[in-house]
Amino acid sequence: MPVVQPGSLVLVTGASGFIGAHTVSALISAGFSVRIAVRTAEQGAHVVRLFPTEPIDVALIDDWTDPASYVKAVKDVHAIIHLASPANLDLTADPEDILIPAVRSVTSLLETADRTQALGGSLKRVIYLSSAAAAGRYDIPGPVTFTEEDWNDQSVAAVQTLGASASGAFKYSACKTMAERALWDYVEDMDPTWDAVSLLPSCNFGPTSQQATAGAVTTSGSLIVALFKPFLQPGIPDECLHESFGNFVDVRDVAHCCVASLCVPEAGGQRFIVSASSLWGNDFALAASHGVSELSGLTMGRYDPKFRGQLDSQAVQYDGSKAERTFAFKYRPKDESLEEAATFIKAQMVSAYLSSITGGGGLPSSSSPNMPFLPRGSLVLVTGGSCFVGTHTVAALLAAGFKVRVTDNQHKIGQVHALFPDVECYVVNDITRYDAYEDAVEGVDGIINLAFQSTTCHIGDHFFLERAVRGVTSLLNSVGPLNPTVKRVVHISSIASAGRYDVPGPVSYTEKDWNDQCVDIVELKQAAAPSSIQYCASKTLAETAFWEWIRRRQPLWDGVALLPGCTIGPPTHDTPTGMKVDHCDPLVLALFQPFLSTGAPQNLLNQSFGNFVDRRDVADACVKAMRTPEASGERFIISGTPLWGNDFALAANHALPDHFEFLHGNEDVTYRAELDRQAVYFDGSKATHVLGLKYRSKDESMTEAVGYIFKQLEDAWRAKREAEEGELF
Repeated sequence: MPVVQPGSLVLVTGASGFIGAHTVSALISAGFSVRIAVRTAEQGAHVVRLFPTEPIDVALIDDWTDPASYVKAVKDVHAIIHLASPANLDLTADPEDILIPAVRSVTSLLETADRTQALGGSLKRVIYLSSAAAAGRYDIPGPVTFTEEDWNDQSVAAVQTLGASASGAFKYSACKTMAERALWDYVEDMDPTWDAVSLLPSCNFGPTSQQATAGAVTTSGSLIVALFKPFLQPGIPDECLHESFGNFVDVRDVAHCCVASLCVPEAGGQRFIVSASSLWGNDFALAASHGVSELSGLTMGRYDPKFRGQLDSQAVQYDGSKAERTFAFKYRPKDESLEEAATFIKAQMVSAYLSSITGGGGLPSSSSPNMPFLPRGSLVLVTGGSCFVGTHTVAALLAAGFKVRVTDNQHKIGQVHALFPDVECYVVNDITRYDAYEDAVEGVDGIINLAFQSTTCHIGDHFFLERAVRGVTSLLNSVGPLNPTVKRVVHISSIASAGRYDVPGPVSYTEKDWNDQCVDIVELKQAAAPSSIQYCASKTLAETAFWEWIRRRQPLWDGVALLPGCTIGPPTHDTPTGMKVDHCDPLVLALFQPFLSTGAPQNLLNQSFGNFVDRRDVADACVKAMRTPEASGERFIISGTPLWGNDFALAANHALPDHFEFLHGNEDVTYRAELDRQAVYFDGSKATHVLGLKYRSKDESMTEAVGYIFKQLEDAWRAKREAEEGELF
């Protein structure tokens, strides 16, 4: 059982900073309640604006070194993540002006927390963000490897000896070392009822999750810009490629470890270095020159594995493997993270230049997303919005405070307008046209792509797969890589692009899997391939085209792919205009039909129907994908549980208990578990962990759906009977 349960209140100090904003986002995604401690009301309001739908509590800290400042902040909290440090950023200052405040900020917080605990507090764990610099010096010749057993006492001694003349690196390292020592000394001396964890990250990089409040540039954020800027300008010598810059870690991995430290019992009382790899001038050059012509004058980095391996063999390494094992994650790749950071800094430099020559304004901040990634009031385009998932998605976006624009063909767009009279509607009859979405994408902040060229009449013809791919690329081409407003495109794929659902189980698929097998079968058999195989191939190739377009074009916006299972659930709602809208999903109706008639064979209960997800959960996932920075560049399977004939039978039995002639499902828990053990399973847990998605109950959702379907069947039968009786008279 986790030390601190989701739903518990967690205090985050320094939440307005680069690491802090990512940590708050990760806590919210994991289901924790959050209180932030910041110096000013402006900083607090800034963080709250980043999460407009979350009830974030704000505590103001007048002085990080004063125990009295923390009294309100620590009240009723179950855990503390201490990120704030009052360290003087002027590393030319006297050491006492740096070291003493850093130590006191730790001891003052712990003393106040302990006094509150003695009065009946609920504190269980304190997470302290130290630094890899507290384990060892990063400014020495390699090869050297530091672990959690090491302490940087050398820097402390140097500062004590040299005083104000000590280097900035010595002062910073000594500051972090002494502050972390203060934490562990307090724990040893006072033996508190809570335990502690210290995290020692190396240099943080990654996407900028928030914009600093006026006059408040965070240490991490300003350091990233300072390190990158030389490599974003022409004329830097090749020798700089060999220069060591310590070690690298993605800020999102640090945020993950902050949250995981709350939940892993064995983490208590331990230090964890959080570091992915060594960092060189070559890495900055590669990221800065990515996608840029040699004619730019930038120094081109070297991708040569041998060259990069030689650099790493001479590195000062901080071994972060213990954190990776304990917190069960994999570090993000260095190249991808640095490229994201470089893209943001490039855009900021262009914006600053334009501002200087125009007197303000600059470029729209398309590459500097706020958290949540798209705030309330943003305009989201939903393509194919009349489909069953589409109408739920539109409703979910509106409920979350977004503005919505919808596209669909001329035969269906009226249904959308009837359901949502205030939503903008654009007619797109042929989604494969190169200019299909030119008008629809104008001015939107985000896009959810549900449209798919997949009507059954196309399956089996020679160009079916080509049209499926062009339906995606035509949208992306309309958006373009340099779109000034679009920040994220969410592509709705299918579990069919991760693996085959029509094979014998047990089999388990994750987001790492691709259904290349169906693509190979279609390429071999073409029109002779079964329609289910062609459908899987079309979904796989369409999603592949989505990611390949992004990889090749390197747009300022990012992409997310959602892979839902078989979507079942009730219709959206009745139209306010009274217009008749047919909500009877043909696929769901076809699946339920045998269980709503007599004579269904008993062995139908054991038949697999793939995996289930409530269509409202898919809609929720679409909204969360728009609002979660960590979703960037990720695939998410959206699937709850395996789906069996027995589930359809039980739903029919529960919704229509008077119809004894229907096939009876088996509610025995052991029987249902045995079915699930033989399932083809698409693991949808990543969406739960990253997006915070909570899946609805399969039984409840299917019972809702079958009740509505049966009502429609009865209405149709009654209308037919009345028409026949009318003809007799």
